Amino acid sequence: MKKTIVQEFDAPLKIVLSAREGRWLEKDKIPDLKSADEILRREDDKVIFIERESSASSHIPERLRKYVSPEMLKWTEHSTWHKDTNLHEWRVTPANYGGFLDARGKTRYEEIATGNRPRSRRTLEITLNVKVPVLGSIAENMIFVAFKKNFDKDFEAMNERAMNIMRKLSNDLLG
Repeated sequence: MKKTIVQEFDAPLKIVLSAREGRWLEKDKIPDLKSADEILRREDDKVIFIERESSASSHIPERLRKYVSPEMLKWTEHSTWHKDTNLHEWRVTPANYGGFLDARGKTRYEEIATGNRPRSRRTLEITLNVKVPVLGSIAENMIFVAFKKNFDKDFEAMNERAMNIMRKLSNDLLG
């Protein structure tokens, strides 16, 4: 399954990127994220490479509990941020049954308007492949629905953070 999500911010790209970085300080605003711990970080002039161990707190529907254990809601995110293009590439490796899931994506951040009404956009392209006969497509849809819900909450938190940054900058300018 391949999906694209496009979201637009009423803020300049520089502020959106600052809000993006700050979102890990407010992990509680992403509802199904139980933990996200950075375990590795490497940075040079062109890229930032990060690995995070994460887990979800989603409630598993009763009819699926015999197929999905809480341990299956743990993963490692392998993430590369390309500084020159504002492109974030990532893939997820499940803690268990890694051979059954391929989850990866790209998120691009770009400025789409400047001047009096600056706007920015983030475009996510996600690929999910659950390699289980018959149930694979059902699982992909369930994963995507949960992912989109959290991506939308992340957007709301980033948007709020961007507005707060702009208010602070405005207040500082006005004295």
